[in-house]
Amino acid sequence: MHNQLLHVGQVYVISRFKVCNAKTQYKSVDWQYMIEITWHTVVNVARNPPSTFPKFIYNLTAFSQIPALLGDRRNLVDIIGIITQVTEPEWTHHSSQPNPTFTRNIFLKDINELELRVTLWGQRAVQFNIDEIYNEAEAKPIVILFLGGLIKNYQNDCYYSGNLATHWYFNPDIPEAEIFYNNRQNHRIEVKRTGVPLQNLIPPQILQHLETKTLEELQQMDPYDFPDQGFKCTVTITHLMPDVSWWFPSCRMCNKSCRPDTNGYRCYECTATNFEYKFKLSFIAVDNTAEAEMICLGELGRRIVGKTVQQVM
Repeated sequence: MHNQLLHVGQVYVISRFKVCNAKTQYKSVDWQYMIEITWHTVVNVARNPPSTFPKFIYNLTAFSQIPALLGDRRNLVDIIGIITQVTEPEWTHHSSQPNPTFTRNIFLKDINELELRVTLWGQRAVQFNIDEIYNEAEAKPIVILFLGGLIKNYQNDCYYSGNLATHWYFNPDIPEAEIFYNNRQNHRIEVKRTGVPLQNLIPPQILQHLETKTLEELQQMDPYDFPDQGFKCTVTITHLMPDVSWWFPSCRMCNKSCRPDTNGYRCYECTATNFEYKFKLSFIAVDNTAEAEMICLGELGRRIVGKTVQQVM
């Protein structure tokens, strides 16, 4: 509708829009309301907008506060740092996707020398490029502003995850970047570049379509004979198991179940106290051959219910 008109970096005058309650998750701006553009909305490019109009809207999170945001999907996260390492894109298989996707890692340091890994996914991994801004002979520091990411965890390592909603700006003209410029202006900071160039990457192996099995066939199989990719089975959920908890406190660091502690919950696997509630759906499922009790955890449970545990609570 208005996609062809709206462009990043442009100033607009917008009228005849709706004001709605903000989303409960993935908010780029931490506010209680949002604008909804409809067919009746009028969008015009602003003529002679004031020079003081901000180019960026951001709410920076310090690297030291990153672990506390692990698993928090309410707001998208903004960060700033100096680039120290960039890897080439590589193919990555994700358990929730049938085909592999590109990922690229960028390593940053803040003013206190704390390090943070940024992982870009899909086309954002391919689009990231420092060739036009980095001169290896001069090795001038590159300050980068990342907007619109989430904090995730892999093998007890917190990282900043960037996807289609994520944008970045090299050497931005903002007060927070001036601290880096003043502190590192006479320093050489070489950017380490690793990996296989994109044009030399070997095409990934596309996963084959899963073989279809019935419940009866699955129940008769030896679990040790299951292939790594599993099978496909279509079932109907008939009812939830009674008197069984449908949620559990999950550790944000290792995703294990937490147990009650004096101050809330604690993970006995990694001793962390940072947790979030996740689904644990126990139900009976059937097809035309058999019946089985099943359990769906975490994200799969959320996709079935269509809401987060917090929303249901």
